Amino acid sequence: MALVVFDVSGTLHDDFVGAPMYDGLMDVFKKLQQNDIQIALATNLSRQGVEHFIQTNGLEGFISESMTMSEAPPKPHPKMLEDVILKTGENAKETLMVGDSSGDIAMAKACKVASVAVCWNGAWRQEILAQSPDYKVDKIDNLWQIFSEFFKIEK
Repeated sequence: MALVVFDVSGTLHDDFVGAPMYDGLMDVFKKLQQNDIQIALATNLSRQGVEHFIQTNGLEGFISESMTMSEAPPKPHPKMLEDVILKTGENAKETLMVGDSSGDIAMAKACKVASVAVCWNGAWRQEILAQSPDYKVDKIDNLWQIFSEFFKIEK
């Protein structure tokens, strides 16, 4: 099997309490699940914050594992991602980390995990580009192309 680990704030929804998941991401989650790819979350939100996000967006059946700053040091410390990989039973070579910050990419690099930098608002920040992410995407519609390439599955 394989694993995609998502950051939450700024990657899956706008960074404020109660913000809905970005349009198009539920379709991505469904395709990942249909292809037997596990979905996990690694976020600097609290446990309460991530549980609220999961519940308000109907993601209970999609998320295999989640780690928050309530259980591990905040990003870019690698422990959060290491723990997600360990708890899902996957390995770093079959894992992608998707995030919108330099901390997300630095954490992935520290764990030898491929990274996907996202920028949904059209303005790439230099600090994230300086981390040399393996992939960059600025449209949710193009995210599946990266997943299909990396995991060698149909587009």
